[in-house]
Amino acid sequence: MFRCFKGKSDEEKGRRIMLTSTVLQAIVNQMTTGIFFTGFLAAYGFDIVNIGIVTLAPYISNLASVFTPALLHRFPKRKGILVGCKLIYYILAVAAFTLMPLVVTDTGMRMLTLSALLILANIFNGIATSGFSSWHVNFIPKEVRSDYFTAVQFLSNLIPGAMLLFSGMITDALSNSPAQLTLLTTLRWLAFAVALVDVFCLSRPKEYEYNAEATEKNADIFRIPLKNHRWLMVMGAVVLWNVSSLSISSALQVFLLEDVGVSYTYYNLIIILYSAAFPLFSGFWKKKIEQFSWLSVYGFTLLVYAICQLAYCFITPMNYLILMSAVRITQHVIGVGQNIAFANLQYICMPREHRTCYTSLYYFIFYLSALLGLGLGTLWCAVYENLTLSIFGFTLTTVPILMMASGFLILILAFYVWYLAKKLHL
Repeated sequence: MFRCFKGKSDEEKGRRIMLTSTVLQAIVNQMTTGIFFTGFLAAYGFDIVNIGIVTLAPYISNLASVFTPALLHRFPKRKGILVGCKLIYYILAVAAFTLMPLVVTDTGMRMLTLSALLILANIFNGIATSGFSSWHVNFIPKEVRSDYFTAVQFLSNLIPGAMLLFSGMITDALSNSPAQLTLLTTLRWLAFAVALVDVFCLSRPKEYEYNAEATEKNADIFRIPLKNHRWLMVMGAVVLWNVSSLSISSALQVFLLEDVGVSYTYYNLIIILYSAAFPLFSGFWKKKIEQFSWLSVYGFTLLVYAICQLAYCFITPMNYLILMSAVRITQHVIGVGQNIAFANLQYICMPREHRTCYTSLYYFIFYLSALLGLGLGTLWCAVYENLTLSIFGFTLTTVPILMMASGFLILILAFYVWYLAKKLHL
């Protein structure tokens, strides 16, 4: 798995730097997003709807990244631009985001200013991400990609996960104390320090001359792929997955923290178990994909995931240790195959020609459907905040009912994917 990082060539040095950067970025993300992001905002009085609205912000600006390749094509050398964009992103999304609640005290204004910061920050991040991908692809030729991505997946979950678990234990120790907000703020400043190291790492690999790139017009990004009906049918699966899964993501974290009483330590421990599942089960799922097909395996994993999701909605403060553990560990095991298959969806039915157009439209579809899912979940929590449903002796409230709806959508998606596998012979 790690043999592709040995050696002294520019390629091997570049891969080592890229791996380091990926781990550093994972550390920053773990300390500033997810459960710590939710806890930070909740400590400043944000409710489930406010947090949902702020969570929408990055996806709004990410829609603009569809036009980034056309912008970057104008520059034969991009290192300074890309490093600058990444630095601005970290300053706005981490440092300024941490300071802003101290400057703005009204909750409504806090929500607007923090959302504006994330929108602006992610415009710069969209430019950086797209540009670094074109630059760093030189270091991962086809013959090493399997080992490279396996190592990246493993370490970017294991190392930040261990830090996440330790941070969660300290946060739990300060629960219901003003010191908890101090700790969450400190974690964000530590994340900013790590982010600065990441910016330095990103500037280190050798910048090669960029290959002559396609000069399609911006309109071609939409016009050319929309003629490929087979590819669009596969994109339908991407849309359904993002809408069904992300509709519950933000609300579920708040629900688990505030209503179920899940501790930071336990939540983070469950999350980092994926880093153990990946090396254990990645080989198994790769064999199953070879034995059957990408879409067949993806459909099966979705079916199991949907059943778990439907069981998950019955979580309570009394049963969460057993139920959440069973559900999330099962989702980790099948999630390895699910994530491997999902990563390949954009390439299924993609022709060799006009790949820049297809890739750009894929990310536009991805972020638009993610925005739709998050928006629908936030709207649901705002409109049906007092909704209840009694089933099997359980009283489900707003978030568990949304989780049930998410589970049924994923179930429908599983059968749609199997239909595609048969129709497209994939």
